[in-house]
Amino acid sequence: MAFGVSDELLGTFVPIMRTVVKGVLVQQAFQIAVSSSLFTFVSGEQRRSNSTSARVLGYRAAVRRGHGGDGYMAILHAQIDARE
Repeated sequence: MAFGVSDELLGTFVPIMRTVVKGVLVQQAFQIAVSSSLFTFVSGEQRRSNSTSARVLGYRAAVRRGHGGDGYMAILHAQIDARE
């Protein structure tokens, strides 16, 4: 006997998952913007133009550290590590 997922169950959880994923991505984008601004403000240096690939790698490193709610601090630390 095969286990099937009912339409009712799919209608309940699939839209929620899409909304949650969108919310998480928006929150992480906001955290990136805040941490970049904070780092630039605190460092007092002229902003260097980092390549997009360097920013993506820093972001992925921060996400892999699994810092949950303090993700922006992890991103800030990843950016500091990338500059050293």
